Parts: sequence; C-alpha cells; structure tokens
Amino acid sequence: MMDKLTVSEWFFNALIWVIFLFLNRYQLYLKSNKGTGFVAFLIIVILFSAYGFISGDYFHYKELYYNLLISSENIHLEQFYFWLIKSFPKSYTLWRFIIWGIAAIVFVLISRRLKINSRFLSLIFALLLMIYFPNPRNTLAYVVFYWGITFFFFKWRNAFVSFLLGLIFVLCSYYLHKSMFVYIGLFVIVLLIRWNKWIYIGSLILFPFLYKSLSSLAEYFLIYSFANEESLESGIRYLESDFYQIANLNGLIQLALNRIPVIVLMIYSIYYIYFRNHNVESIFRLFLNYTYVLMYISFLFYGQQVSAFLSPRFWDASMYTATLFLSYYLYMQNRTFLIKGALCILVLANVYNLAYILYKL
Repeated sequence: MMDKLTVSEWFFNALIWVIFLFLNRYQLYLKSNKGTGFVAFLIIVILFSAYGFISGDYFHYKELYYNLLISSENIHLEQFYFWLIKSFPKSYTLWRFIIWGIAAIVFVLISRRLKINSRFLSLIFALLLMIYFPNPRNTLAYVVFYWGITFFFFKWRNAFVSFLLGLIFVLCSYYLHKSMFVYIGLFVIVLLIRWNKWIYIGSLILFPFLYKSLSSLAEYFLIYSFANEESLESGIRYLESDFYQIANLNGLIQLALNRIPVIVLMIYSIYYIYFRNHNVESIFRLFLNYTYVLMYISFLFYGQQVSAFLSPRFWDASMYTATLFLSYYLYMQNRTFLIKGALCILVLANVYNLAYILYKL
C-alpha cells in the first residue's frame, strides 16, 4: 500500500517554505541587500525537494522506486533515472537528492549566468516555483534545457564551443523526459517568430477560434513534430484521455489566487517591453515570449474534453521561465502598488495551497 503524507511531513515542508520566505521578505517591498545568496538558496531548495513530501508525486515515485529496485525491466522512467536506481546505494532519498540536487545546481548556474539577483530570485522562486519544483522528474529536463539555451546567447570560450555545448544540453534534456519534444518544438517556434505588440494583440483575438479547434491542432502538432514513437504515443494518450474535470469552488479559488497575480505581472511586463519599448536583453525577451506561449496553451486546454493534466502541465512548465524572467525584470522596476500587491497575493496563494493540503489529511 502506498504511503501517505503525514502532519509532521507537511509541517517540515511548510516550515522550510516559511523560513525561505521570511529570509527574503524585504524583497516584497524594496530592493534590499537582505536575503539568501545562491549557497543558501541551494541548501534550502535541495533540502525541500529531496524531502518534498507535499509534492503530488513524492509517494508515487517512492513506490515506483522500490518496485524498480527488484525489477530488471525499466517501467515508466527514462533510462537515466533507472540507471541511477541500479547504480547507486538503495535509498529513495539519495535518488531524490541526486536528481533534484543536480536540478537546483543547474538552476543556480542559469541564474548566475543571467546575472539575476539571488535575493529577489529567492523570493520569486518561493512564490512561483518552490512548491512545484520537487513534483515532476521533468524538472531536471526543464533546467538542463534552459541551461543549454544560455550557451546560444552567452559565449563560453568561443562561439563554436558555446553552440556545441548548448546543443548537447538541449539534446540531453530531450532524453531526460519524454515530453520534452513538445517544449523544445514550441521554443523553436517562439524563436522564429518576430515578436511585437501586434503578435500579442493578434493572439488574443485568435484565442476563441483556436479554443474551438484545439484537438485537431494538437494532434497535427504531435504527428508532424520530431517526437519519437514513445513520446508520440504518450502525447496521443493525453489528448484522448477521458480524465477531464471541472474545478469545484476550492479549485476556482486556487486558480484565481495562483494565476491572476502572475497574469497581472506578465501583462505589466509585456506592456512596458512591447508597448512602451523598455530595453531588455534578447534572452529575457525570449523567456517572456515563451512563458506567454506556455500560459496561452494552458488556457487553450482548460475545460477541454481532453486529459485534465494538460492545462496545469503547461502552466507549471511556464513557471520556470516565468521565475527567471520576472526575477530579472521586476528587480529593476520600482516596487509599485501593482507589483507589491501581486506579490502579496502570491504569498496568500501559497499559504492557501499549503493549508488546503493540511486540510485534506
């Protein structure tokens, strides 16, 4: 029988989150030198992720881990994670420390390369990504992918070496989770579009028409993508799944608290960058555009007669680039009432999410 979350395990995770937020509380209101540096960030995030009891998949992966220990055949996991199980001492906690430890280190490497302030990053990470970060194994695939992207924008040694390393990391991410072909494909599309304010306006006008024809468009994308057979079958299963649901009152409250503040901050950023011509480095424009596309797709899937996993999956995937972009862009802006208000509502959203997990025990 699968283990279940206990009150003490919930308290452990909630306490770490509260401490992390408390250490970076001044960033809510002003640019402050108080907060956590990258070393403290690593320690807290790795500890929270390795013992990520409140994540939806912690106990599912624990059961799968021990089943694979005695199995000679890899089931469900990508080969890298199966190799870790067979190659290292038998410890589920160690397995998680390795996977999410690497993910946290790579995330810090990305942030340092992008010269993002560690203290403000810590605040945005706590509000947008921290509770989700330990949840899926594709966390490692996401961060390795974005680490690879940075080599295309920032040279290391020389242009050829940088391009080669970037390509290697992008390919590595492809083999770290079967869904990555979708995110890589979307990133290439975003990269090829010449973004301006009219693209954003046009996309909003097209939304209701795309919403009605989503299933056909999604199947077309899967069939004509560069997915391997396993990834393609997985994608089709998601589209054809009959596991769909309508959010209840609690679900609607969670959606409102978690999403509206982020949407407000995205609109603020898009307005000032594309309508008021704020100067932003190209990689951050790319991350902004990519975040918008992932959120856009998430809303296209919301309420559709397809798997209920798809809408939140795309939203959750958008939080990685949203965290990197907003940590960079908002740090440079004055803490206006709008920004402070959105950040404070995100604090409330996380408290509500944690409280609801406790309520369900």
